[in-house]
Amino acid sequence: MSKVTGRDGMAAQGQYGGRIGAEEFHSGKVRDILIEAGREASERALANGKRRAERAKAYGPLGQTICDTKFAPTEKVTAVVNADYTQDPRSTSLDELCKRATAACTSMLKVDERMRRALVQIQSGMNRELIVASENGEIAIDVDEAYAKTQGLVHVFALAPGQKVAEDYYDALGGMHGLEVLDGRNLYCQPFERWAMGISDQIAKLSSAPMLEGRFDNVKVLTDGAFNSLWTHEVNGHPSEGDRVKGMEMGYAGRSWFFRNALEHWIGKQVASPLLNVTSRNDLDAYGKFMFDAEGTRGTPVYHIKDGKFVGFLHSRWTAQAMTDMGIANQVPNGSMRATNALNVPYIRMKQTGIEGGTSSIAQMLAMIDDGFYLVGRKIPSMSESRENFQISPMMAFRIQNGRVGQMYRRVSLMADSMPYMMSIIAIGNDVGLHNIFNCGKAQPQQVMYLCNFAPSMLAIGNMIGGLAKAA
Repeated sequence: MSKVTGRDGMAAQGQYGGRIGAEEFHSGKVRDILIEAGREASERALANGKRRAERAKAYGPLGQTICDTKFAPTEKVTAVVNADYTQDPRSTSLDELCKRATAACTSMLKVDERMRRALVQIQSGMNRELIVASENGEIAIDVDEAYAKTQGLVHVFALAPGQKVAEDYYDALGGMHGLEVLDGRNLYCQPFERWAMGISDQIAKLSSAPMLEGRFDNVKVLTDGAFNSLWTHEVNGHPSEGDRVKGMEMGYAGRSWFFRNALEHWIGKQVASPLLNVTSRNDLDAYGKFMFDAEGTRGTPVYHIKDGKFVGFLHSRWTAQAMTDMGIANQVPNGSMRATNALNVPYIRMKQTGIEGGTSSIAQMLAMIDDGFYLVGRKIPSMSESRENFQISPMMAFRIQNGRVGQMYRRVSLMADSMPYMMSIIAIGNDVGLHNIFNCGKAQPQQVMYLCNFAPSMLAIGNMIGGLAKAA
């Protein structure tokens, strides 16, 4: 990445990314490749500045809205970050991984007679990122960061006797380490095969459960940490991304309900119960762990919601400076600019976003429910354009009456307007857990990011919709 001020005085940014294989590394060509990349980025920055100046002149008064690219300052960095693994992903052949996946799939199908189909994918690899950034010819960032990544994914289908609709579910176990992830170094602290068979058993039993009928408005709903990890990802995390605030994703994935414009926004205002605290970080031992983003900015923790008030966004150097120029105070880059790989343009991406723990136990929250629901696991999110309302499905739901857990249901959804739901929070649990989000998509063409969200259980008021509910 390069930022250059051209002879016409208009500053602009240029970027170049590419993949370097083992042959280039071992042949000593890396230096020449980086020099060529720097030249390409600089030429693109000059071309962008020239084109920008031409448009500013051609558009007359409207051209005054075209301005220099400004970056918020960040520390100069030279760093090397090594990958953390004990079993090198390159030490195992594809045939061995295929045999392991096939064996796991076979075992999953044998768990229960209701199992109809199972799919298993295993992947493992190493990545090394070289990030170099300059401003007006001076190298400001020089980062060499490597990481391993291993994942096992399952997709299961189960159909119980007498049921017309099958139950399906997919999930992944993974981490930023080597093959040891499949043997127990993961969020569940168990081998991949045991975890996969547990998923099969759970879905097979769920396939016999009835589907909830009808709609239940303004009821108490207790949601577990897995559900809330997806909920906070969609309702708090995405609308906290600074490029959405600037409208850069408006045509594809929406804006942010936290920010309409410089005069109409929720910064510093109450958007939730004082019990709710939402943060982003990048140091937890799970997906989304990194030290430097694609701009070479060090990842730093940031509060999005503090004591129920919205207080901060995920920023790149450009969005932080752009919002500062809009008169919004305390906007700083926090290491949130990332891409799936060097061939893709970086975007502001969520890090490890989640809800801080509260003081209530599950038993205490259940006792607060005279007639309501308990949602377990996460499945399908459906979000509005600016994330101001949502409909999210759990893996399963239980009817709660007089504090007691009753009938299990499948194919249900929780629906609510985001702010009223957040304002209605009654209690937050003390059981914070980590939950991988392995398929977060953004941009066009879409880039998929591997993330981790954290959350405890939570009690609030929302609307429950059954799988057989009729449209209004």
